Amino acid sequence: MSYIFFNGSFFDQPEAEALLVEGERIRHLGSLNECKSLATQSPDLIDLKGRMLLPAFTDAHTHFVEYAKSRILVNLADCTSVEAIRDYLLRYKANLKWDAAWILGGGWDNRFAQSLNRHFLDEIWKDIPVALFSQDYHAKCCNSKALEIADISKNTPNPEGGFIQRDTHQEPTGILFESATLLLEPFIQSPSDEMIISAIKDSVQDMYRYGLCGFHTMESIISRDLLRSAQAEGSRFRFVWHFFTEDYEQVLANKEYHEQKDDWYQLGGLKLFGDGTLGSRTAAMLKPYPLEPDNKGILRYKDDELYCLMHQAAKDGFGISIHTIGDAAIQQALNAAKRYQQSGNNTPLKLRLEHLQLIDLRDISLLNELNIQVSMQPLHLAGDIELLHDYQLDTQGAYLFKTILDNKIPLCFGSDAPIVSLNPFWGIYSATQRRAWLNPDNPAFCPKERISAEEAIRAYSQQSPNKGRLQADALADLFVIEDYRTLPPEYWLEAESFLTMINGDIVHNAL
Repeated sequence: MSYIFFNGSFFDQPEAEALLVEGERIRHLGSLNECKSLATQSPDLIDLKGRMLLPAFTDAHTHFVEYAKSRILVNLADCTSVEAIRDYLLRYKANLKWDAAWILGGGWDNRFAQSLNRHFLDEIWKDIPVALFSQDYHAKCCNSKALEIADISKNTPNPEGGFIQRDTHQEPTGILFESATLLLEPFIQSPSDEMIISAIKDSVQDMYRYGLCGFHTMESIISRDLLRSAQAEGSRFRFVWHFFTEDYEQVLANKEYHEQKDDWYQLGGLKLFGDGTLGSRTAAMLKPYPLEPDNKGILRYKDDELYCLMHQAAKDGFGISIHTIGDAAIQQALNAAKRYQQSGNNTPLKLRLEHLQLIDLRDISLLNELNIQVSMQPLHLAGDIELLHDYQLDTQGAYLFKTILDNKIPLCFGSDAPIVSLNPFWGIYSATQRRAWLNPDNPAFCPKERISAEEAIRAYSQQSPNKGRLQADALADLFVIEDYRTLPPEYWLEAESFLTMINGDIVHNAL
């Protein structure tokens, strides 16, 4: 097919009057007459009617299969009280249409960790194991049956990098934090592959409304294979898979490498967890949490362990992405990268730090010096502003979008879905306005760190040389929105794509 977009504006191309798409690529930007004369077949003319054409977005950080599964599993994201959680779970139980071996899902707010426990869940499900992730995916609430199946008892020691919450009698309460959640993994039984693949397809259709054509996902090899199966069944999306340590040997044996050429699927590299989260107060901090003088969070690795993993991955040709939220975890990763650089290794280190929510200002220069890419999720800020104040944390290093860009550090944006919404337009609003809970009536948090809409758009789109830009020969992944430059910032809270194109094919059309 051949298309010409005209009568609108073109992102980062102020001189263009029209854009020609032929096949899977952009053929030309210029005047309408030029595009018509260069078309090798009769093109469909798409009148933008004053709207803007942009390069499609790529979400740089998701757990996409988990996001898709939230359509069929427990989803407590909208529950604002323990009573609401109970009501939701009772409705979910009453409406369950399939024979679930485990009750899975989650999304409960970390603020409810003191109220949720195994007894709470036992009242609803006594004979079926239940394991529900917290909103930040760094804790699980389990019922007694799940603890019994996993043999988690009073005598079970805390694993390295995690802990089992216990009552005054040292019995497990049912809340597992960080690596302790992994104690359940060998026993959990997920829904059928067919159910999950169907949920993936539905979720992909939804993401087109957001101008998204692809995503990075941090998940198991099982999830990777489910995404590939959805593609094989006709679902159209691009994805980059970041694999966990437990899948390392299989990826290595399959000879998958970072630079493989496939426009639909690419290997992103090894995903490591450096620390926990702010919500659960397990993000690793250089100073104790002010309200918990004995708590500095959790570092998931010792210094030498992290360095050895980084060194081995680089040697094997893999990129590395490290979850680093607290300033201590960020500093540990930077020190490991500096140690690698100073060791004289000839293999370049392809390192990306995820989240970077609280950084020591003295470490900014190291990001540039070590050529490290930063992947941030601006929508997290909207929920964390209140939390930062409640925990009385030092906010000087919080979500430094502008500082990162001013220091020429490569920055990409994502969502961390399903922990927060996949909607990148909300992320743009958060990055440009910095207001708690996306509420225009709230004051801007550290307003000097706001960035422009153009900078936010580039962070969501320009992650690959052959897509993410309106230029000749780039892949024709495109979408259309209102010309935001003529509208107030609150437009982003309601924005949706009018038309989304992937690989030169229109996959969503509401023009």
